[in-house]
Amino acid sequence: MNHMKQLEELIAASVSPYHCIQAAAKQLSAGEFKELPLAESWELKQGGSYYINAFDSTLIAFTVGSELTAVPQLKLAASHTDWPCLKVKPSPEVTALEYGKLNVEVYGGPLLGTWFDRPLSMAGKVSVTGDTLMNPRTIFVDFSRPVLTIPNLAIHMNRNANEGFALNAQVDMLPLIARITDELNKESFFIDALAKEAGVKKEDILDYEIYIYNYESGTTLGLQNEFYSAPRLDNITSVSACLSGILSDTHESGIHAIALYDNEEIGSHTKQGAASALTEHIMEKIYASLGYTRTDFLNALLSGFLLSMDVAHAIHPKPRREM
Repeated sequence: MNHMKQLEELIAASVSPYHCIQAAAKQLSAGEFKELPLAESWELKQGGSYYINAFDSTLIAFTVGSELTAVPQLKLAASHTDWPCLKVKPSPEVTALEYGKLNVEVYGGPLLGTWFDRPLSMAGKVSVTGDTLMNPRTIFVDFSRPVLTIPNLAIHMNRNANEGFALNAQVDMLPLIARITDELNKESFFIDALAKEAGVKKEDILDYEIYIYNYESGTTLGLQNEFYSAPRLDNITSVSACLSGILSDTHESGIHAIALYDNEEIGSHTKQGAASALTEHIMEKIYASLGYTRTDFLNALLSGFLLSMDVAHAIHPKPRREM
């Protein structure tokens, strides 16, 4: 598979950070990487390939060199699985005249104007009651069809539309989802739809994290098809590069790893974010599982190499506006 085809398929699958991790895990499993439980003991082998799914939206994969004659050198490439978007709030049902809309929050720093007049869908994670209080079930959902839109006002209702105007996220960015009818419960139309999509009773839903995403597919453009336009390029592009790199690793020496983090768009300070202790703990577990001491691990960490990858590192043909 060429890199562009791989990127297209990964972007199409990555309709939420959770789905991005599922798609990444599928690629790694096909490449004979073995999944390791996050909070259990590991038995690692030289020449082995492994990955850890951390809390469903972050993934760390690594290879162990087949010739470890000394403390293995650590090389890590990192990217993120989330992207600027809109997320559905709790109890989001809002009615305006005969229309149903969703109350949403802004996640990260999206260009809000680009979300208007597009076919939008929803995907994410739903927690429902399980067998015990401490073990709720997790269901991943993707509506997989256009169910939302954020319509622009007609020009005669907003004469300044072409002159630039401030958008109020709590007023202007609420997606249209339904027309209120006798068959639609205006108090619970979203939770009813979510329960149907998840295949559960609505009263069994404990919580959810639902992302709104652009349903449109990517496309090449330009006189020579030299450009590629798609949603979620930030930062699924870098996720795809990380996966390509680790899947082509020759496993000869050292510890080579990739980290696909969630929550970069809001500062990376969640338990699965890049600013958490997650990576250091996993790296230390790797070295300990191979029989090395904590001092060995710290030496490898301090002499290691980290490549941070983000689409924000790219260039743009339009001059940057003065701040």
